[in-house]
Parts: sequence; structure tokens; C-alpha cells
Amino acid sequence: MNSETDRKGTGGAVEKADLHTVAETAQRLRCSVPTVRRLMKSGELAVTRIGHGRGLPRIPDVAITAYLKRHTTCCTTS
Repeated sequence: MNSETDRKGTGGAVEKADLHTVAETAQRLRCSVPTVRRLMKSGELAVTRIGHGRGLPRIPDVAITAYLKRHTTCCTTS
């Protein structure tokens, strides 16, 4: 990896635009904030924590997409 790339934070790390707050995730999933927190706690929805201590929870876009894939059924007509 290039040290210049690492300094800019683009060396394979998740971009800021790819991380969502709990409220943004609730809006995208069309559910409540407490529901998103339950999904995070149960491990159904992957979470990344930013900062010191417990950190601020952020949900990666790929985690939301994966959750939707697992819990979405497709209706097909014959």
C-alpha cells in the first residue's frame, strides 16, 4: 500500500459516505431507531464504532445491503 493513500484514508477503508447513523439506517430500513439498535445488539446488523471509549455506532452500507438481501423475499408469478 502507498503511504500517501494510507494518509488520505482511502487505503481500503470504508469511506465516510459508506457509513450511516442509526437514524439514517432506520429511515432506509423503514423501521424505528430502537429496532435498528436491537438488530445491532443481536448481531443481525453489523456495526462499526468510531471514536474513543464505546464510540459512535455507524452502520456500513454493505451491512444494510446484506441485511436487506437476507430478509427480502422476491415474489415471482408463473
